[in-house]
Order: sequence, then structure tokens, then C-alpha cells
Amino acid sequence: MNENSELDAHRVRSISAIIRDGYLLYTSNFKRIFRASWLIAIVYALAFAWVMRSTVYDLIPMFIAIFSMPQADPSSFAVQWLLYELSSSAFEVMVVILAACGIKACYEHYTTGEIVRTKHWWGTFPMKTFFKLIIPAICWWFRNWRRWGFLIGTFILVNIVAGIITIICCLPTFIISLANIKAYIGAMQGDPLGMPDYLPTMSFVAFAIAGFIQAFVHLWVVFPFYYAIATIKQKEINKKKFL
Repeated sequence: MNENSELDAHRVRSISAIIRDGYLLYTSNFKRIFRASWLIAIVYALAFAWVMRSTVYDLIPMFIAIFSMPQADPSSFAVQWLLYELSSSAFEVMVVILAACGIKACYEHYTTGEIVRTKHWWGTFPMKTFFKLIIPAICWWFRNWRRWGFLIGTFILVNIVAGIITIICCLPTFIISLANIKAYIGAMQGDPLGMPDYLPTMSFVAFAIAGFIQAFVHLWVVFPFYYAIATIKQKEINKKKFL
């Protein structure tokens, strides 16, 4: 095993140690993780930009129009709703694929002691490993229902940390979204829209950049869960030894 023994998965850890070691494993192998997932992160970023653009420029104006003009026919907004549903579905698929990149890296670390450097510059497609593990993982989840409290506690703390970092990284997207909402509400009240024609394109670029950064922030979330699951497995092994 080439990894530092402190990052060995076959140990029992507290929740704070799980978060710390998940961070250390992710950052110490970031070059390999980036090489394996950069192309998927780009597609994730484009899907994120698409769903954000559909939300800001299609979905929000649609709801503002419906609620501010009761006489408006909701069926006239079918195209906007369809575009939003398509973009949302594409983003959800990319969330799963991105998470699969982290799952594959963790699986390699658990079985070999290190995260393997991918052979190809374009990275790797992790869905084969994902489909191999998903059914056993679901069965393991229900079999270990007594450990749900431990996993939920880990989930809450990890998502608080990830949420704070996401807010900081995606602050431009929030500012653009709020500015557009305010502009559309003003337009419904008779004010000029006051936004340049190139703003949707500029917003898409800003959303894509934020989405690329967000991809690697959210990818980290997988690693603390890897140590949480490994801790539960190690507790079961230790328990059997003393029986």
C-alpha cells in the first residue's frame, strides 16, 4: 500500500476524523482525481449552466408572469417548462456520473490501498464500477439500519461544509439570479427590463465556470462517506473477533 497508514480505510474513526481524513485523501490525490474526472466535470459544468440559465431566463419569468397576470394561459409556457425539465434531467444524470467518479476512486483505494492514476489523458468513465457496486450498496444500507444515525450525522456535517464552500464558489450565480428576478418583477410592473442582450450568454459562461469549481467541491463529499462506511465495516469485523 502506497498511501499513508493514517489514511488506511481499515480503521475505526469518529465523525470528525472521517471528515478530516476524507479531506486529506481527496487533496493528497487531487491530481489523479482531476485527471480521471476533468472531462466529466466540464460536462457537469455545462449541464449546471444549462439548468441555471433555464431557471433564471425561462422558469422564473414564467412563474412571475403566471402569478402577476392571472389571465395568462399556463399552457403557453409549455416550451419553457419543457426546456427546464430537460436541463434538470441532464444535470441530475451528471450529478450521478460525477459521484461515480468519487466512488470509483474510493473503491480503488479500499481494494488496492491507493487511487490509481488513469492511463488516458481524457480520464475515465466510472459507470461500470458504479453499477457493479450500487446493488450491494443498497442491500448493505438496509442491512445496517442501526448505523443510520452515524451516517446521517456524517451527512449533515459534510453537507454543511460543502454547502458553505458552494455558496462562496457560486456567489456570482446567486447575484446574477437575484438581479434577473428583480429585473423581471420590475418589468411586470411596467419598468424597462434594463438588461443588455448579451447578459444571457455572459450568465451561461459565469454559471459554467462556477459549475466546474462546484464539481470538484461536491466530488469531495464522496470521500468522507467512504470512511464512514469503512468505519462501520471495521466495527463489524472487530465485533466478530470478540464474539
